[in-house]
Amino acid sequence: MEDLNMLLQEWNKIIEKNQTDITTFLNKAASTSAEFIENKKVKYDLGLNIFTIASSRYYLEDFHSDVLVSLLELDGAHKEGNVPLRLFIDLLNLKSKIPIDYTNYSSCEIFREEGRIDILIKDTTSRRAIIIENKINDATDQPKQLIRYLNLVEEQNLIVDAIVYLTIDPFKEPDFIGWPLEDKQRVLKKLIHLPVEDMRITEFDLINKWIDPLTIEASNINFISILKQYKSLLLFLTKNKMDAITLTKFYNQLREENNLETALSVQNMLIDLPQYLADRVQNNYAQNFAPFEKLWRYKNRDVVFEKFLFQDTYLKMDIWCSLEGYDIYFWVVEGDNIIDALQKKLPILKDFHIPNNETNKLMKSFPPLKEEMIFDFIDGLLIELRKVHNA
Repeated sequence: MEDLNMLLQEWNKIIEKNQTDITTFLNKAASTSAEFIENKKVKYDLGLNIFTIASSRYYLEDFHSDVLVSLLELDGAHKEGNVPLRLFIDLLNLKSKIPIDYTNYSSCEIFREEGRIDILIKDTTSRRAIIIENKINDATDQPKQLIRYLNLVEEQNLIVDAIVYLTIDPFKEPDFIGWPLEDKQRVLKKLIHLPVEDMRITEFDLINKWIDPLTIEASNINFISILKQYKSLLLFLTKNKMDAITLTKFYNQLREENNLETALSVQNMLIDLPQYLADRVQNNYAQNFAPFEKLWRYKNRDVVFEKFLFQDTYLKMDIWCSLEGYDIYFWVVEGDNIIDALQKKLPILKDFHIPNNETNKLMKSFPPLKEEMIFDFIDGLLIELRKVHNA
């Protein structure tokens, strides 16, 4: 009890000193944490991929711009004619404020780095154009980059149907800092933010709304294979980049005001939390651990119910507390290994299993911070053991 009081006093000092900072920081970090958890759920193994074999530049924007141009060209080696570009314009029309007429691009050409524009699709017959700014490598915007591109193309007496902002980060937006309002409005009217893959349910991204439909509609087997390989590469890059992006957000949050100190305070409390959880279990059963003969602690976070004798067999129970949850072990210390028979005899142990081929033990894990489940289990087990003990 004394250890618990000391721990609570220490926590109270930290919370009283940083209560507002802790609350503010946790609120800000919650969405970043959710992103990080979601990213970690996705594990993508690229495996053998023709793009990584062919070039060590597979992660650079120039590389992807070259690939995209080769996939979109009307007379490209893909031998699919207008299908790739038509489906790409179908994709843009899902978000375009003014519908883009595909027939305006029936004789278009696609250019790389014209006026520093990553990809420019233009048709000199219809006088129409689409600008693609490629941010697959998550590069920062150059000052007033998009308005410069828009002016450059419009000076050629072309109408720009869309400015496509292609990103690997679904949350990345163009940098409009320092822009005149008129310039910003001109760009926003034509801007289409296109993520490579959006793990949110937006149903709008390059993979799901262009590469996948194109793979289905294409007829050239070699082209289909390349599309699948390219999709795999994009998924791999997205997974790796999103981890870095999320950590960058967290880093920037830590740099704000006293957030690093606040985070360290939270970290220290989390380090102590397993001991606190064990304190709560031990205190709850300090006067009520029979038919076990003793209740004690091992290594701060293990609550030990020591010595239950049944048919000359010595049994005990360990409750290990951690941030991941509670692990309960019920096991034979000395005497005949009756663990299997005891499990059949005690209904409350039916969901336990033998851990790591340790046949003298039964084990079950419980979710973190579900203390009521632990107490319900212990109460039930003590009742069943008393019945067996008194029989």
